[in-house]
Amino acid sequence: MPTSSARSTLATNRQSVQTAVFLAGMVASLCLLAGCFVVDATLNADGSGTISYTYPVRPDATVESEKPRFSSAHVTAQSLTIGADRRATLKAAFDDATKLDTVAGFKTVAVTRKREGDNEELQIVINNPDANPSVKDQGLEGPQIAINLPGKVVDATPKADIDGNTVAWKLKLVDFMRSPKTTLTIRYATGGAAAAPKDQAGSKKSD
Repeated sequence: MPTSSARSTLATNRQSVQTAVFLAGMVASLCLLAGCFVVDATLNADGSGTISYTYPVRPDATVESEKPRFSSAHVTAQSLTIGADRRATLKAAFDDATKLDTVAGFKTVAVTRKREGDNEELQIVINNPDANPSVKDQGLEGPQIAINLPGKVVDATPKADIDGNTVAWKLKLVDFMRSPKTTLTIRYATGGAAAAPKDQAGSKKSD
């Protein structure tokens, strides 16, 4: 029978997941009202990198309440500001892109890396627990995501703008809101010089 400490830990973990799902749905809904999120990230050869993330926040959100949502052993929130338009801009660093979901703010994002010869595949899955297949197309802009890779981009899906080491997507809001998940895949050249993805080097993904 679980101890009181174990029960407390389970309850805390359950609450964290429920909160992350609620916030993800809330951000998706706010996209319709205040514009969707914008990501500009840089990935280094060893899987570390930086990210700039601009997103709409709820009316009562503050810097003090938002910044802790982007801090963990693998992610460091360097700065966070909230503008008069109720859009927050986060600047953060991470030591392993596959561990971004260790923070509440990116709990619905799953990142994987896979080596294929002299190329590497980076896959980003953005889960949308508040997906609504009946959302009407209002012609609004959806998420904008740009990533600078440590090698030349070979291809990307869905169709994206590719310029050397950089890939950028401008997704349709209606498609993002209707789908329970959005999958972005990038294949880029490493020339055999990049470090192997950490999950292939024997390390396990932490919770």
